[in-house]
Amino acid sequence: MANEITRRRLITSTSAALTLPALVSSYNPNGDQPGNKPFLVRKGEAHDGRPIVVQGDPDAFATKVSGVDGNKAYSVIEVQTPPNRGPLLHIHPSQNELFIVSYGSIGIQCGQERAVLNAGDTFMVPAKMPHTFVSLGKEKSRILNIFDPPGEMERFFADLAAVLNEHPDEKKLADVYTRHNIKVVGPPLEASSFPVPKG
Repeated sequence: MANEITRRRLITSTSAALTLPALVSSYNPNGDQPGNKPFLVRKGEAHDGRPIVVQGDPDAFATKVSGVDGNKAYSVIEVQTPPNRGPLLHIHPSQNELFIVSYGSIGIQCGQERAVLNAGDTFMVPAKMPHTFVSLGKEKSRILNIFDPPGEMERFFADLAAVLNEHPDEKKLADVYTRHNIKVVGPPLEASSFPVPKG
């Protein structure tokens, strides 16, 4: 029994000795990942330049954290949507999407579930789940969308804006989704199908 305890201590201490140098060499006192630095993105700005203009709206889409910034683990896009507007019902085959409402209200559908989200609310959409949203009320909604992994969402929003700035029809919009491996499965929502938001 004593020999077994001694052997375990030896294995444990050897493992610790082997892993400690690796831990020390990877430790960064600033807390950032190798090659990444902290940064600040102000309200109304985008990390990669100016927000994308859509139909005269100067800040419709803005990349706050790109996939490269997030070590290809996630990206954060701010989306500002006029009343009674929203995307086609769609599926991200390999991405989770997190909705964080920072201003206004939206009606959201995920699978068969529907909910009204107000400022401060968060909704998680797992990969492979059909979902969409519509902006409610009389003002634009503002949402932070976090995509995990980031995929090509920054390019998707740029391409989507280009089509929206023309005279878009549903087929042209669906083509943009398909090009970025997003499957369209239905039309957009109508704001009238949700209760009027309070306040």
